[in-house]
Amino acid sequence: MEKLLDVPEAAAYLRINEYTVRRLAHAGSLPAFKVGKSWRFSPQALEEWARSQRHGIAEKLVALVVDDQEAIRNVVRRALESEEYSVVEAADGDEAIALLDELKADIVFLDLKMPKMTGPEVLKAIREKWGMVPVVIMTAYPDSEMMEQALKHSPITMLAKPFPVERLVDCANALCKTKRTR
Repeated sequence: MEKLLDVPEAAAYLRINEYTVRRLAHAGSLPAFKVGKSWRFSPQALEEWARSQRHGIAEKLVALVVDDQEAIRNVVRRALESEEYSVVEAADGDEAIALLDELKADIVFLDLKMPKMTGPEVLKAIREKWGMVPVVIMTAYPDSEMMEQALKHSPITMLAKPFPVERLVDCANALCKTKRTR
């Protein structure tokens, strides 16, 4: 007999928010049934539902996050994944440059000051390879000479560290608005 999933398990299975699972189940949009006061879900029915939802829907937007601090990359990744972005991380400029041939990002979050290659050097390579992809410079040095160098490869958006996660999400969604509405 198939094991039924509860709301947290269904949310993890579908990679969506628990509130969204409850809302979709209540509306009858998600295959579910109630046992007492709790929703239950068949993994097979959820898989079929997820497959039907993907039909005709564009792939997730891809965000490249380049920062030498793992904690910053983790915060940015979690925030963007909660907004349905697919996130690729690079710990330094060399790693980011290596990804340029393998990947086509819809948006880039780039630290300004990193070992090996600076943010402006990475930004120059991004512009040469990907053109005018939206780039958000994340920096604790907004008035630095490196920021002036980065501005040579405008347009860019700047987020001063530390920044609220909500500002990062708003920034990503605003810069990717036209791609999200297609």
